[in-house]
Amino acid sequence: MKFIGLIFAFLMLCSFNLIAQYSENYVSVSSETIDNEIYSVIEMTRKDERVKVKYFADKDLAGRSVYQRYLTWSKNKSIIVSCSGTYYGMDNKPVGICIDEGQTVNKAEAAMDALVLVYRTGGIVVTDLKEGNLTVQNGAENLSLNLKNPIDRTKFFLWSKENYATVFQTHLLYYKNKLRVGANGDKELRERRFLAVARDDENKIRYYLFNLKGNNTLYNATVKVEGHLKNYTDNIIYIINLDTGAQDYFEVREAKGQVMSEPGFKGNKPLNVSKNLLVFYFE
Repeated sequence: MKFIGLIFAFLMLCSFNLIAQYSENYVSVSSETIDNEIYSVIEMTRKDERVKVKYFADKDLAGRSVYQRYLTWSKNKSIIVSCSGTYYGMDNKPVGICIDEGQTVNKAEAAMDALVLVYRTGGIVVTDLKEGNLTVQNGAENLSLNLKNPIDRTKFFLWSKENYATVFQTHLLYYKNKLRVGANGDKELRERRFLAVARDDENKIRYYLFNLKGNNTLYNATVKVEGHLKNYTDNIIYIINLDTGAQDYFEVREAKGQVMSEPGFKGNKPLNVSKNLLVFYFE
């Protein structure tokens, strides 16, 4: 009987390892080489709200690191991809406005147009700070705020605390079907990683994580990603930059949970030294 029990346990373990972590009906992972450059893309649909987002911006109040928090949280989660989000400054803090589950990490606004909000429910939205018309869900109502206005700014931080919101800033590269980065932008030639959001033919939201392994300026990489997306949709909502410099964390999983080892699907730094993590997962 003991032998039979061991066999049963072994079979259960094997079965567990074969269970898909996410459905390929909702997530597509692909890679192709164009002009000797590797384009890696993770495409995720928000149909049925099965794909969700979580952001770890900094240590928590108990002093646990981002990676420690991630490990605890992810024990019962089906992870799709984990990567860096915003940049960190010389003071070892996130650059720009940053809030982690309602706790303010940095109040100082940086010269970057994209304000990214990650809701507790798993949604992610981006607003252009220059437009001054940030809209947030406040109970049954919508609250419209201009963060350049001191009163609205105070309301925003209060709203974030009450709603356990997570917020960070980054560069806005494309917004409402228009390029927002010029050819005179960041001219450094390097690997680039972007988050793009668009609507498909059924008007459903789709997330796209692009990783370009070649040497691109910010402008050139944005134009390439725009062109790629326009093969599939005419409604690109936004493209934002994700740090591939000092915070180059990038880990992608196959549908059955294995971490992918191909160059186009991994960063130059391991997750266990991450200072911030943007995580897409499946429920």
